[in-house]
Amino acid sequence: MRVEPLTPAIAPAWDAFVLAHPAGWFWHTTGWLRYGLALGGDREDLSFAVLDGDQIVAVCPLLREGGRIAFEGEPGAWPLVDSSRAGWASATTPWATLSSEIKRCGPAWFRSCPLAAPPPCDGSLAEAIGWQSRVIDLTQDVKALHAGLRRSYKALINFGMRGFDLAVGSDLASAYSNVHKQALSSRPDETYRMQADWARVGLAFLVGAMQRSRWVAFAYVFTYKGMAYYGSGPSLERGAMHAVLWHAILEAKARGCSRIELGWQGHARDAKGRGVERFKAGFGGEDVPIWVVLASKELL
Repeated sequence: MRVEPLTPAIAPAWDAFVLAHPAGWFWHTTGWLRYGLALGGDREDLSFAVLDGDQIVAVCPLLREGGRIAFEGEPGAWPLVDSSRAGWASATTPWATLSSEIKRCGPAWFRSCPLAAPPPCDGSLAEAIGWQSRVIDLTQDVKALHAGLRRSYKALINFGMRGFDLAVGSDLASAYSNVHKQALSSRPDETYRMQADWARVGLAFLVGAMQRSRWVAFAYVFTYKGMAYYGSGPSLERGAMHAVLWHAILEAKARGCSRIELGWQGHARDAKGRGVERFKAGFGGEDVPIWVVLASKELL
């Protein structure tokens, strides 16, 4: 087996491997890794694939940010290995090759994704529940989804739907970026262009709220493998986001998504973050553990 760095030449095969793998999700794709680099600053893509002949048998997303391997300061997506391969123990398995290469790159940590099957772990990595993420089952009917809302949210959603004009579309990306830059810290323009591309090809959709001919709030939702992830929710007006996110949940269901992940719980580091977590928790669903593994030089 041999190791190949992630290059444009192997990117199509990499993405096909992720798409076919039960534990693969959008965070493993080459597009998401390019987004991580596009955030700018001291970043380097160390991602690599393990090949057996000309066939990819494992992929490892790996971004260096400053002096550590992470993705926006958090653990990156868990490495994926062809599930038909042998276990971890043999020195000739993809896992052994992965471990050796990660050790060469330096200490790294990884996390699971609630929208994908959990990868295996044999104890050679330090594994623990890091935090949780709120996930809603969209196979329920709309009446059941509405019943799962926090009681106070029902009135807030009705208020927002009366006070704002809601729209869905991939052509809202420019308006979304303008609202995002005003409401939250601005990112490099390339990241907004990538988000627009994903929406255009069906890897995301946007729900926007307009008031008096002015866009004031958005939900940007990723879609991949029949599931959805609420990625961003910039807002310039109070009272808009409850209706926007509820509309996004219903839109994800209408698009055939079976689950939607709203975001992390129990991971906030300040009062603002805890407020965001409480906001997301009010839309129902349940908290799913995020498994985190540390791959240190001592453990590999």
